[in-house]
Amino acid sequence: PGDWSSDVCSSDLSAADISFSYNAAAVSNGKNSSCAGIVGYTTNGSVANCYNEGKVTSKGSYLAGIFGYSMKTTVSCCYNAGSSTGAGIGGYSAGTNTNVYWLSTSATKAFSSSAGTNTNCKSLTAAKMKDKANFTGFDFSKNWEITGYHSDYPTLKAIEYHSFTYLSSTAPTCT
Repeated sequence: PGDWSSDVCSSDLSAADISFSYNAAAVSNGKNSSCAGIVGYTTNGSVANCYNEGKVTSKGSYLAGIFGYSMKTTVSCCYNAGSSTGAGIGGYSAGTNTNVYWLSTSATKAFSSSAGTNTNCKSLTAAKMKDKANFTGFDFSKNWEITGYHSDYPTLKAIEYHSFTYLSSTAPTCT
């Protein structure tokens, strides 16, 4: 957790598969490139079982909660609950997106621009985000849970959530 800022903004991946990942930090980019909570730019890969809770901001045109720019990439069983000055799911999509959701208050549209195939990409209210019945395709017996321990929204079973105690320190006074 914390803020994440980069010229690349998250990561740029080619022919890579991202799965069982999440982001809870703020992600920002001062450049005119793609930016997102999970992956900035991806081509010929897949993104599955991921979610973003962090705020995403960028000067670029392609920014969103899950991916910024996607070419020939399959995105499935992901959601975005973080706010975005762009789109809820993807900035530009020329891939296949299935069973991908975003919190209705986080963005006004699924994609900034899409030339891809989009099936079951939906905006959900906060109340609907807390009900697993609204997440078609998500495997709640194996991969996902809604426990209320970390979040009232779906979380990944594979991730062990820890609670941290942050200590503040005071600089010594020199006399």
